[in-house]
Amino acid sequence: MTKGTPRSSGLAALRSVSRSGAHGNGGGASDCCPQSIGLEAASGLFARAIDDHGRVVGYYYDQSGNAHGVLFDRGNSYTLPDALRAGNQTFPMGINDAGLIVGWYNDTSADHRFLYAGGNYTALNDPSATVNTFASGINLRNRVV
Repeated sequence: MTKGTPRSSGLAALRSVSRSGAHGNGGGASDCCPQSIGLEAASGLFARAIDDHGRVVGYYYDQSGNAHGVLFDRGNSYTLPDALRAGNQTFPMGINDAGLIVGWYNDTSADHRFLYAGGNYTALNDPSATVNTFASGINLRNRVV
């Protein structure tokens, strides 16, 4: 198994948290994701990656069909702010042990990669790409793949 890919134990933890509608007050993720949420109204929930600390990132669809990033940390769930000019489509796809999150967002014209760190998004677009760019993971050396 490679870092940044889903593991069954993380998926089980994610299912447990999502079914319970757990709420938190910040826990270990309060510096990056201040809004604690319950996911009772989510119409779809997808775990995409887990780090060695047990933090899981993924996304959920709200009742309007908009995708939002979510982080599960120590039994609490946190929504990530929508990425940059995302409109309403943010898809976190990877997390490393330093807590750096990567993924992609859609701004209605194209898909763009992002890095989310310390509460801030950074676009990671490939200058040679003509339209869409995606990030699916980040390793321990902070290299985005």
